[in-house]
Amino acid sequence: MKRIILASLSSMLLTACAAQHADELHVIKGKHSIDVLWQTDVDNRKPADAETYARPAVSGLMAEAHIVLGGHDGRIHVLNMNGHETFRYPMADNSDSGGASLKNAVMVVGDSGGMLYAIDTVAEKKLWSVQLSAAITGTPVSIDDDVIVQTIDDHVYRISADGKKQWVFASAKPETLGLYISPSPIIIHEQMYTILGNGDVLALNVQNGDVLWRKQLLLDSRDGAVTTMRMPLASPLWLKHIKLEGNTFDDVLLVPFYQGEMFLLKRQDGTSLMTRKVSLKTSPLHHDHRLFLADSHGKLQAWDIEKGLLLWQRQLSKGELMGPVWWQDNLWVQDDQGNIFRLNADGDLLASRRFYGRFDRLPVVTDRGLLYHSSLGGLYLVN
Repeated sequence: MKRIILASLSSMLLTACAAQHADELHVIKGKHSIDVLWQTDVDNRKPADAETYARPAVSGLMAEAHIVLGGHDGRIHVLNMNGHETFRYPMADNSDSGGASLKNAVMVVGDSGGMLYAIDTVAEKKLWSVQLSAAITGTPVSIDDDVIVQTIDDHVYRISADGKKQWVFASAKPETLGLYISPSPIIIHEQMYTILGNGDVLALNVQNGDVLWRKQLLLDSRDGAVTTMRMPLASPLWLKHIKLEGNTFDDVLLVPFYQGEMFLLKRQDGTSLMTRKVSLKTSPLHHDHRLFLADSHGKLQAWDIEKGLLLWQRQLSKGELMGPVWWQDNLWVQDDQGNIFRLNADGDLLASRRFYGRFDRLPVVTDRGLLYHSSLGGLYLVN
């Protein structure tokens, strides 16, 4: 299976993305800011080194919290919430994975060679490692005492708390072309949902790995040009209820595609309900009765999904947006040019700040701020 590094594709698309019509952006000055509490160079990258895509994870709360990040230097780094490294462990390969928090301060992270590691952040030791079929570039998901992991060759595993494979789903499919960063599974009512590299949506029983249903959404993700290929990058989103463009649905999966469409499916059987043309790199944010969509043409939209109304839309950037995340009653959005934007729920821009490098993963929300990891190896705690 061929994979495209996200940075190269983003640079090709930047000149092709024309600004779409959006409401005037209102800027509120003076009261809010984007502050960096601390920053540290985790990956120790040299100027010619490849960029990094790993996403940090946090275990514990307040003073007992630990940050775990798989580094491009081939080490797992454990830091306290002040940004000081307390422990590191060597991996067999570099890491572009996210991490999952298990019980008793145990964190799980993968590497680009398909090895999955469990680290005890308090005892500062490796508990176990297990070899999977291919690189792990999504984020593992914890369930009970176990973890569910998807690899870039579309295998899905359930791994027990002691590192044993409970079951595996192995996708038999033709070679497809996708992005290097893969979607991550979500778990709803003892069922797991994810998007495979060829655009199929998969539902599995989390107890035994049995296939509940599989839905083909993209007949062909390729139409001859890299800049127009439809590819899965974001994870599905579950909505109990949504009204959109005059249609009302309950218990649905929202399935986004980069450079493609947003699909609504029945969660129980995968039946297609509706499609909307929008290119998303990350899942929309559902907060209260509103749905926020940040698209790859630099536009942020807010929908009232109880009334089915577009509340507002703002053109924030000429680049590709990711997010938003909700923190301190504000929307936090980023683009592929190193910008972070802070807006209120009404779409007013409160602050923005540019950083060195890009942020290709969403930040991790902590009780002290948002953790961002840049493509050049910098780790930032921002509020």
